[in-house]
Amino acid sequence: MVQTERETGALRGQFARQVAVQASAAAQAESARAQAEQLSRKLAAARAEVRRYQTRMFAFERTLLALKHDNAELEAACEQAWEQLEQANARAEKAEAACRRAEAALAAMRKTAPETPAQPDTAPEAVPQCEAAPEQPAPETEESLCAPEQALPPEPAQPAWQPETRLEQMAAELMGWFDAMMPQE
Repeated sequence: MVQTERETGALRGQFARQVAVQASAAAQAESARAQAEQLSRKLAAARAEVRRYQTRMFAFERTLLALKHDNAELEAACEQAWEQLEQANARAEKAEAACRRAEAALAAMRKTAPETPAQPDTAPEAVPQCEAAPEQPAPETEESLCAPEQALPPEPAQPAWQPETRLEQMAAELMGWFDAMMPQE
């Protein structure tokens, strides 16, 4: 009997250990499920944050590309403005050279002109056609010869242009700055 009680006690102890192990395993499984669920939520939140950053990065990349495109257009406008400035400077230099030549010609004409005033009562002598010097137009005053507005051909009239886009406004502003930098005479 004692042995039966011992065997029964051993079986009960073994059964209690199995129940305790099963309870422990169930508790561990529940804990693992809770941890997995918590990690799943953290993973979902991290993925959502990565998507937000990717969206922002994509927006920044598009903005960067747009700015690069605008920069290229502005550089092209700047190059064109520089070319126009160089052409205007070349025209101004040509006009100044023409003005200097006209001043020199006027000074030479004054030196070679006769000092005696013509008498209004007498008619000038007729010069034979073959000996006549080629007629030269009457010299204008020095101020009118050197005026840059008259030295350059007038530019064709263009309709008033109004900038429509931000880029055109910036280009117009840039051209305004270049016009302001050019010496006004």
